[in-house]
Amino acid sequence: TLFRSVIVYKKFREISSSYLVLTALLLSFSYSQSISYLSPNSGQEGINDLQVYLYASGVNFYDQYGTYGNPSSAYFSGGGISANNLQIVNTSTVKFDIDILPNTNLTSRDVTLYTNYGSLYKENAFAVTENNAAITSISPSEVQAGGEYQINIYASGINFTDPYSSSAYQGLSFS
Repeated sequence: TLFRSVIVYKKFREISSSYLVLTALLLSFSYSQSISYLSPNSGQEGINDLQVYLYASGVNFYDQYGTYGNPSSAYFSGGGISANNLQIVNTSTVKFDIDILPNTNLTSRDVTLYTNYGSLYKENAFAVTENNAAITSISPSEVQAGGEYQINIYASGINFTDPYSSSAYQGLSFS
């Protein structure tokens, strides 16, 4: 019976240690912190104040003392993108505005969110796309010298009245 007790104890110990290892693995998977995705996950070169939401998992942005609490800034790789006005939306979501410089490289970008004592990172989280903004027509197309006319300018992808726009149309005035 002593021999049988030793075998039973040894098998119990093997099962227990396997269970502990499995439990530890499951806990590490369920509590890993990461950036899930950005929305939108792309923006056109030359755009300003594009509001972006960053969704994360395994974090609590409200936890002032936790590693991933109190997010302070977002950084995009590759240059030409600046993030500002970062705000916590809920425990796992932040929003911020981004400005993308004109002629910025049209590539996929990594994003890093800096927090209290750490950072979250996602590869290829955002893409800069080509800005196809253009004037599509001007009406009337011809006028006589010395007259007063109403000129209509029609465009695609341009906001003429955006005071923060980096477009070349800022010198226009409207009445």
